[in-house]
Amino acid sequence: MGLGRVSWWMRRLGRLARQRWEILLVPVGMVAFVGLWAFVRWLGNYPTFILPTPHEVWSKLLAVVADGTLWYHSVITLTEILGGLALGLTAATLLGYLLARSPVVERFLSPYIVASQSVPIVALAPLLIIWFGFGLFSKVLVCALTIFSPVLINTIIGFRSGEQDLMDVMRSL
Repeated sequence: MGLGRVSWWMRRLGRLARQRWEILLVPVGMVAFVGLWAFVRWLGNYPTFILPTPHEVWSKLLAVVADGTLWYHSVITLTEILGGLALGLTAATLLGYLLARSPVVERFLSPYIVASQSVPIVALAPLLIIWFGFGLFSKVLVCALTIFSPVLINTIIGFRSGEQDLMDVMRSL
C-alpha cells in the first residue's frame, strides 16, 4: 500500500472521528446543562418558585402534556401567531406595493413609517392591551406589528428592483 493511500485512510478516519464527536456534542451539551442547572439549584438552595429542579420541570411537563393543557394553549398561541402573520403580511404587502408604485404616497407616508420603526414593539404592547383588552385582537396586532416593517421594506425593494423588460412582459401577459 502506497504512502498516498495510507494518508487517505488517515484523513478518512480523522473525518469519521470528527463526525462522531459532532454527533455527540448536542447530547453531551444537554446533559452538561442539566447537570449544571441541578448543581446551581443544590448549591444555592433556591426555593422552587425561583429555580425548580430539572426533575420538577420534567414532571410538570409530563403532567401538562397528559392532561391536555399544553396542547390547548399551544393551539391558542398558534392561532394568535398565524393571525398576526396573515394581518401583517397582507397590510405590509399592500402598502409596500402602493409605496413602490406611487411616489406621491411614498413622499407623504415615509416620515410616518420611519418614525413608527423607531418605536419598539415592547413599548407598544402594553398600550395595545390597554386599548384592545387581553383578548385575541391585541396579541394578533403585536404579532402583525412585529413583521410589518421587514415585510414592508422588502416588498418595496422587491417591486422596485424588477427589470423593466420583465415588468413589461408580465403586464402584457
